[in-house]
Formats: sequence, structure tokens, C-alpha cells
Amino acid sequence: MKYILEIYYEGECMEQRENEKPFMSSLPGEQIHLSFQNTNYSDEHGNWWIVKKRKFLYFGDGTEIQTMMLYCEPDPAKGSSE
Repeated sequence: MKYILEIYYEGECMEQRENEKPFMSSLPGEQIHLSFQNTNYSDEHGNWWIVKKRKFLYFGDGTEIQTMMLYCEPDPAKGSSE
């Protein structure tokens, strides 16, 4: 099984990661810390984010992929300078 995590902000997928084990499932309202592969996102928005919505995609027909999509916003309490 392949697990994919996608992080969205303002309709854009900012980060995508793959793993052979499931990712920790964050709930709406939770605060998460993200270390982006593209450091421009961290510089502009910071590393602390609030999960607004969570969706899962399950694919059938022998495709062993599960995608967790997190729709997030920067945590205003943390700001971009940490």
C-alpha cells in the first residue's frame, strides 16, 4: 500500500509526500507543524498551520493507494517569523 499526504492552501497543493506507512491523521481544528520541501512557503507563511478540512481518496481496481488531503491555513498566532 502506498500512502500519499497532500497539503492544500488557497486551492493549491503546496506539498505532497509519499510513504509506505499511513500518515498521522490530523483533524480539522488541529495545529500542525510543516517543514516544506519548498522553503519559500515556510518563509512566507511560517511552519505552523491549522487544519480546516480533511479528505481521503481511496482507489479501487487493485490500485493500492490512499491519499489524505489536508486543507490548511497558516496559524495566525504563530506568524511567519518563528
